[in-house]
Amino acid sequence: MSINKKNTETLWDLNKASFLMVVLPYIGFNWRELYESPYYSLGQAGIVLLVLIAIEALFTQLVKKLGKYEKLLSVLFICFTILFFYGNNIVIPIYQYVTKSLQIYIKEKVLFIIISFFLLLILHYLLAKKNLWKVFNVFLGIYFIVNIFSTRNLNIAAIPPIDSIQNGYKHISESLSSDKNGNENNNEGQKPIVLIVLDEYSSPDELYKIVKDSSVYNFSNTLKNKDWEVRNSSYTYESSTIHSISSLFNFNLSKDSSYWKQNIESIISKKMMKSALIDSLSGKGVAFNNYGIFHIGSTEPLTQLYLYPTSFTEHFLIRTAFFRGKNRTTNFNLKFLFSSYGATLNHNSYILNILQNKIKQNKIVKSFTYVHLFMPHKPLFFGASFPLKNDINFDNYFLFWKFTNNKMEAFLDSITKQDKYRIILTGDHGFRINEHKENFHYTFTAFKGFDSLALKQVESIQDIGLLINAGFK
Repeated sequence: MSINKKNTETLWDLNKASFLMVVLPYIGFNWRELYESPYYSLGQAGIVLLVLIAIEALFTQLVKKLGKYEKLLSVLFICFTILFFYGNNIVIPIYQYVTKSLQIYIKEKVLFIIISFFLLLILHYLLAKKNLWKVFNVFLGIYFIVNIFSTRNLNIAAIPPIDSIQNGYKHISESLSSDKNGNENNNEGQKPIVLIVLDEYSSPDELYKIVKDSSVYNFSNTLKNKDWEVRNSSYTYESSTIHSISSLFNFNLSKDSSYWKQNIESIISKKMMKSALIDSLSGKGVAFNNYGIFHIGSTEPLTQLYLYPTSFTEHFLIRTAFFRGKNRTTNFNLKFLFSSYGATLNHNSYILNILQNKIKQNKIVKSFTYVHLFMPHKPLFFGASFPLKNDINFDNYFLFWKFTNNKMEAFLDSITKQDKYRIILTGDHGFRINEHKENFHYTFTAFKGFDSLALKQVESIQDIGLLINAGFK
């Protein structure tokens, strides 16, 4: 009994370095999103907690047995823990300040090493002044409690049930499915619909204001000549992908003011998995092909890119340096340690090849197919035809934007020659990392095979779901 008591006291000794105390603020800062995750379960949360406690216990026992190396191991392990859970929050602001405000170019790897060195010095000082560990740990505990009860985490507006939203726009859906004489539009009603989302695709009109080059309209003019209805400036309520697509798949959630106040991705993910559009199409016998990046309805995407969590464990780790470094190809994130971009880099070519093969084999019958491409969104890469560009600036973005146009023109030709599909080509929002301050609430949309009168009812990107739903009888 005395041994267990001693071990318990050691595990929770605030006068020493503590893995758990370092992790607590991370949990507090993200707890509401973790709780609201569509993958949340008490069992999974319990397992994660047990793993954290086990790491703490192992760390405590290990440093106790290493004798003279105890101080060194404590400093190194706590330093690694801080960088693992908070690396993005520490390095990104410093990197942005140094490069943009001070105009000093420094590699992320070098900056990381410098920050790690100073962090080691600070922790060593705390360890040398043993009584300061208690101050440090108490501060972390207070920070954890403050985050738990902060307005940032609790300021969540309730979103009305999907059914009430759908009913609220019933008149729009009815107008989309009827012509000016009130007759139903049945002539195209059975053709498959393919929705292709080009992530972060800027409006040609917005780009023209910057480059003053009429060639930005070459792609849209080509589509017009092939009987597409083209909008060079299409409005989007949302500036983030998950909000934009979730709203589209739920009959324009953006028109409800409470949705604008929503800032927790896990809640938005729930709305995606309960898509009103997919539920409605399923009731009409329309098959759904998910070639996107989100779990929508009961279907998972073909490629797991970890841009958004697909399990509670991923949700817990998604903001750590490891996950962002392994799977998010921009921002500081230890990417020099985890340099394999894997599926993220190959996503565009992989999805386009699959879709092209499906079409050639005529396997897309009465269906709705959602395609989501990281074009012209980062990473700026498409195999040998467009080598990876790590510098995300306007010039490189514009190059990839023009490459995207050429790639899509060739791809769409292979589809539209058969004239068996209705196709929607759209961005979700414009380019957001832009020193020229273009309006990223404007993007581009083109429609093939839809009634022009029905298209007049589509006032924003988020209305496209209404068009798709009304397109099937």
